[in-house]
Amino acid sequence: MKFLDFPQELRQEILTLAVLSPVTPPANASEGQRERVHNYRGIWQLPKQTSTALPLLLVNKQINLEVKRILKHAPAIYYVDIMYFKDRGLWTTWSIPQLPRTQYIDCVYATFRPFEPEAELEPRYKNSLDFSAGDGGPPLGVWSFFDLLVELFSAGPGYVGSSREESVGHYVYKKIVVDCQAPTDGVEHKSLIINNRDYQKVHSRLGYFANHDNSAFALEERLVKFMCNFLSILLGLNYHTMNHGAQLLENIQESIEFLVNGKPFRVFDIDARATHLDVGYFGVTPELITEREQRYKLWKAWLDDRRKRMKDGLELEDNRPVSDIM
Repeated sequence: MKFLDFPQELRQEILTLAVLSPVTPPANASEGQRERVHNYRGIWQLPKQTSTALPLLLVNKQINLEVKRILKHAPAIYYVDIMYFKDRGLWTTWSIPQLPRTQYIDCVYATFRPFEPEAELEPRYKNSLDFSAGDGGPPLGVWSFFDLLVELFSAGPGYVGSSREESVGHYVYKKIVVDCQAPTDGVEHKSLIINNRDYQKVHSRLGYFANHDNSAFALEERLVKFMCNFLSILLGLNYHTMNHGAQLLENIQESIEFLVNGKPFRVFDIDARATHLDVGYFGVTPELITEREQRYKLWKAWLDDRRKRMKDGLELEDNRPVSDIM
């Protein structure tokens, strides 16, 4: 029996699964490591990720029409697999049925899978996540996790139109779901951030990773606790984190949800936080305090209007009134 002889309802169900289901992620580093390019601080992505619908669109005219009908009514939901190779980077693999039709995205499901760096990894990956350096704030490797979000805001799913020149992200996400999963590489991981070969060396600036080698917690639990702790710091909107945390309020409509192996762990209600902001410290000198308070008031009024437009589904302009608040 030919596929086009199947009942139309059955064909649609099969095609929907084929087009909208996540792609199978790499099983290990050897799959695609030569093709990956350095996007930004510690982030490595595949350069040419075509639409998962493209092969079906090329089959024949009838299948083309049916697939286009599915894409037309499909929700703006995207999947990304992120292989976390400790000091070797964050490797993204996207599932992209089609590019976003608008700047509004319903949901991004991000799966984090930790791996012990393999001996055969290419030298260019080494130390692309640096957890020892810093200038008083979090190490650079910590900011790579935040940069995953910044790229999402500015470039959209798949980081297709990457541009870090804009002060405000173009894309708005109703919800982001992060699932930290157990390692599948068959290795006993001693630390969340230090590879096993270097574990016995003396390391500095590990204050942000209090439980990095606490074997009382599974590695995926250590990863989700680290990510939630860092996100809490950013959303605290204090003197040091205001400019970064503001981006979350500007580009996420409802929430960021964290899972561990598919089970709920913690939810950050971004909408509630945006409604009840409390910034208690603007500096020391009267001049700086006055200047920053004025910038904050301008930004807050703009944010309130932006979030109202979000709820109404209106087009948003990237016209933030101030480049920095603090």
